Parts: sequence; C-alpha cells; structure tokens
Amino acid sequence: LVGDGLATSLSALLGGPANTTYGENTGVLALSKVYDPGEHELFYTPVFPGDVPNGALTVEVKSPETIKITVEKRVKKPVDVRVNFTGAVAENYMADMENRILDYTTVNISGPSSVIDLIDHAKIDVDLTGRVESISENFRYTLCDVDNKPVNAQQITTNVEQIRLDAQIQRIKEMDLVADIVYGGGATKDNTIVKLEPETIRVSGGEAVLAELGDTYTVCTINLAEIERSTKDLKYT
Repeated sequence: LVGDGLATSLSALLGGPANTTYGENTGVLALSKVYDPGEHELFYTPVFPGDVPNGALTVEVKSPETIKITVEKRVKKPVDVRVNFTGAVAENYMADMENRILDYTTVNISGPSSVIDLIDHAKIDVDLTGRVESISENFRYTLCDVDNKPVNAQQITTNVEQIRLDAQIQRIKEMDLVADIVYGGGATKDNTIVKLEPETIRVSGGEAVLAELGDTYTVCTINLAEIERSTKDLKYT
C-alpha cells in the first residue's frame, strides 16, 4: 500500500493521469461486499454532514430503496494486426503488399470480458491511391469483430497506440525480349523467322536500376546452323 501511494504521488507530480489504487479498490470491495462479477443489489444508509445535529433530520423515504450495480471481470488477450489496402498506386507502379513489415504484429488488449470477447483483430486502413513512394509511416488502428466491423473500445486499454508499416512501392517497366541470331546452315534473314514468346517482360525496381536496363533485354544467342529442323521450340531461362 505504501509503494502504491508513493507511485501515485510521483505520477501526479509529473502530470500523470488519475488512477485507482490497490488500496482504494480494496476499500470499495470491503464496504460494498461485492467480490464477484455479475449484477448486485446494494442497500445504503444516507449520511448527513457533520455539522447537522443528531436527530435533526429523519429519513422518511428512500428512493430507490437499493442501488443496482453490474460488475464485469477484466480480462486481456492478444489480437492479430491486419492491414487493409485500398485504392491503386500510380500507373506503372506496384506495391509489394505481401512483404510488408509491421513493428507490431499483435496488440495486447484488456478490458471488460463482454467487450474483449467481441474483438477479433486490429485493422489498419492504408489508402494506396496515387502513391509513388514507398510507405514508412505510423498508423492508428481500429479494433474489429470477426465481421471486420468496429467495436466500441472506450473501455479498452492497449499496449500500443500506433503501428509502423513499411511497404515497398516500385516503378514497373516493360522491356522487349530479343535474341542474338547467328545465321548459317542455309538460314538467312530472308528465309528465316524467329519468334520469341513472350515478347515482353515486366520488371520493377528503383529508377537508377531501371534506367541502366534500357528498353530491351537479350535473352540468348541462337545459332541457326545448329538447328536441324525448321520448326523447333527452344526454351531459355
């Protein structure tokens, strides 16, 4: 009790929020005789100020006769953090949503059991509309039920208020696929057709890296003199 009092005093000196101490809780329980969760009906006796002489006032009627209170068990549990991406990044860009990084993957929540039982996860909403830069921001979250609907969390306390999200957004570039053709064995430009499938490939990365790649990518070198038949599928990786 002494330690609890010292901690409360120090918190108040530093501008900390008001709190309920162990001693206060013990006193309330002892006076009310309420120790278990559920609905309880308490009887009470009016107490007059100390300067009122004994017998000066008489209680004729009490309304209500009793006071009804509801006590709930306080519980805690961890819930997963889910990221809800909406919108689309700018044209020719892509977001790597699968490899996102969160500094907290779960949130520890505590509060009345009737509310805690409703909460299934913590949801972060991220709007990707028009984004061209990678994401590295702190986001607030919403506590939701299994149907992804918000839960009234006024009585809930958590271990963290915001969660940091890091996700890569990179530019996409489409490059033409080409092959170095070595003619021979009777094959010439006039009598030979070389077709590549697919004809293009899409790559993503930083601006400097994509600029170095150019607009075409050479897949392989094909020596037509080594090909015996006119129709032959060649696979290159």
